[in-house]
Amino acid sequence: MWRSGIQFKVYQDILSGKIKLPNLPDNTMKLRHTLANPNFRIRDLLPPLHANPEMASVIMQAANSTAFYGTRPSSDLNSAVVRLGTTSVTSLVLTHSMESTFVKRSLPSRHSIRGLWQQNLRIGALSSAIARRIADTGVRVDADMALLAGSMYHVGTLMLLSYFQSNNLTLPSPEEIDEIPTQISANIGVVLAKHWQMDPEIVDCIRHRDQYEELTPGPFNLQDVFQFATLIHRIHDKKDLSLPSLEKTTPVKKAALHGILGESLEHFTTLVDAQANLLVDTLTGQAAEVKLKASAAARYGLASDSSSNKVTSISAAQRYCA
Repeated sequence: MWRSGIQFKVYQDILSGKIKLPNLPDNTMKLRHTLANPNFRIRDLLPPLHANPEMASVIMQAANSTAFYGTRPSSDLNSAVVRLGTTSVTSLVLTHSMESTFVKRSLPSRHSIRGLWQQNLRIGALSSAIARRIADTGVRVDADMALLAGSMYHVGTLMLLSYFQSNNLTLPSPEEIDEIPTQISANIGVVLAKHWQMDPEIVDCIRHRDQYEELTPGPFNLQDVFQFATLIHRIHDKKDLSLPSLEKTTPVKKAALHGILGESLEHFTTLVDAQANLLVDTLTGQAAEVKLKASAAARYGLASDSSSNKVTSISAAQRYCA
């Protein structure tokens, strides 16, 4: 196992408080403080968003994307926040803040830390898509909370790798990362989630993140959605041969029992996968990129090419913040 002695020592130091846990960015904390006030106004949310053009870009992209709420464009942050609502804004900001906490701009695209974060986004998007999909059947799970929970799947491992990187210790290979005991990652993730004052339901998702064989009591809930999304990712995306086929897993059996899969599991996962892809594109800026290129192509009579150089919307967000 990858440097199990050092790994376990770091793990113990994190749990005992000897290693300082990372805080979320100041602008994020200001936003959460504002939201905690029951008398807050929408305009009170704008200063911390104005102070971070990248965060503003995420909000603008989401508000103008088909993955969220429609086709009428929002031209400024105020209308974007109104369209999304405070719960969506909060989940998007927290998701973006976790990325900026662990994933540095200088990391190459194939770096293990960036790869883990991309998996987090995928699981978060799948969780949100499942929650939105099952709403048609009358089962209510908060899609914004599902996005945030899924996006924290690997947060414990990211904390471990971040510590090794900041102390110039050799990082493991992707294969070695997969060998990190799930309970170590889950326990560190729980400590971080509590440190960041996440909802107790999200903490429970992280704590029981890979306990697929245990049937959760009661109706189909956030933990079921979280585990369903994780299984789709591991079985369909990663082709994890250590797991049974999707239809034989406990969360999927529970979903079938509650009648929320529609005509078939295959049809359900196809629809969820498509919606998750849209959301990932929105969160990474790809949706805005494609829309900008298509608009420019139409204006000048050119064919758009989504594989050409990336266009970001940070400069646009800076205009909205002006």
